[in-house]
Amino acid sequence: MDTNGSNVSRVTTDPEVDTHPTWSPDGNTLAFQTLRDGDWTIYSISTDGSNPTLLTENDARSDRDPVYSPDGSQIAYSSATDTGEQIFVMDSDGANHTQITNSNSRDILPTWSPDGSEIAFQSDREGWDNIHVIENNGSTVRRLTQSAAFDESPNWSPVQN
Repeated sequence: MDTNGSNVSRVTTDPEVDTHPTWSPDGNTLAFQTLRDGDWTIYSISTDGSNPTLLTENDARSDRDPVYSPDGSQIAYSSATDTGEQIFVMDSDGANHTQITNSNSRDILPTWSPDGSEIAFQSDREGWDNIHVIENNGSTVRRLTQSAAFDESPNWSPVQN
């Protein structure tokens, strides 16, 4: 859909649930989570609906929350593991999956910093959901919010200081 609400077109046609779409920075591709393979997996698709490509395996891990890096070369996502839900990064073609968080918690909803150096995410590491930030290579995690409330769905300002 364009900014005035016209030119709406359907991109996916699978009868299963397709949700949480995210645009590639060049605007030519969408990544999204879907139940079309029996569990949550991540696909990419051209914006004209062609070339649907499975990016994560249907291994009952529940891969969700895809988001492109600012340069479009990688996608961060959350995935269920034996220890909880963790944040992973993969190349935008689905290669080189790397787990970057490793906790006994629910780390979800990743979002890239504008320069791509960090990823913010929601986590229940302290018992309540707070916002954390991790370097894109998996080092140095820090908690940003410290409330006993429910802090969720992090996002970055596009303005860089």
